[in-house]
Order: sequence, then C-alpha cells, then structure tokens
Amino acid sequence: MFRSLLVLLISFFITESAVAENLLPGTYKAVSLTMEVEGSAPKDIFGKDLHGFAIFTPRRVAFLITGANRKFGRSVEDRAKLWDTLAAYSGSYQIDGDKFVITVDVSANEIWNGTKRVRHWKLDGKTLTITTERAPYSRDPSKMVVVRLVAERVE
Repeated sequence: MFRSLLVLLISFFITESAVAENLLPGTYKAVSLTMEVEGSAPKDIFGKDLHGFAIFTPRRVAFLITGANRKFGRSVEDRAKLWDTLAAYSGSYQIDGDKFVITVDVSANEIWNGTKRVRHWKLDGKTLTITTERAPYSRDPSKMVVVRLVAERVE
C-alpha cells in the first residue's frame, strides 16, 4: 500500500511540461510555413518548396527556414529579395503546457533579440505544428495575423 501511495504522489509531481520536455527535443524538417491574415486564406510565406529546420535541444531552439527559389544577386533589390525569404532565430525556451516561450538571443531580425516569443505547439506522431499567437500584421496593423510552421521529425 505504501508503494501505491508513493507512486500516486510522484505522479502528481510529474507535470505535463516535464513530459513535453522529453517529447519535443529533436530535429524537424520544415514542410510548410503559412501565414493567415485576418479575412484572408492561408498563404505560403516562402512558396511550397521550403528548405529549413527547427532544432530543439532540451533547453535551446533554433529555426532556420528559407524559400527554395533563393537566388544570389548583387543589386540592392536582389539582396532585398533574399532577405524576404529567410526566417532565422535562436534562443532558450521554456515549455508551459501546449505553448513554449522563446527568449531570443540571436535573430536575422535584429529587433527580436532580447524579446520573448510565445508559440503554441502540437506533436502528432512525427509531425510538429508550431503556431504563433495572433498579432497585428506588420504590413497592415489593423489586421491580425497567425503564422504556422509544420515540420517532420528527422531523427
């Protein structure tokens, strides 16, 4: 009886976050990256053919995602187009149920450094779906936007 009581007590201390911390770490290949602006259908951000990964260690995460049709150019316009087909950031993270909070320490978007980014996650077999919280759309702040990354575990 003492063992049963002990097992029951221990199970109360094993949180959902602790279970998640063991499930999430791994390397995930990007399958799709979509943006849904309020009032519009979801749109592929970098096209249908992505290159990129989300890499979770037990305490850190790194995202590097690019469009497949990236072409190097020497003009300012060509280089600006390259910049529009890149998402890259990294930092420590903490899991809280179905969300995790990333403390960004390095990013291709300099204004993200030192900020916290909240993401919702769902792991279904090998498929990881990460969704941003609704936020004002940078190109039209009167509308809200949600970004969704779908990736498949590769290790």
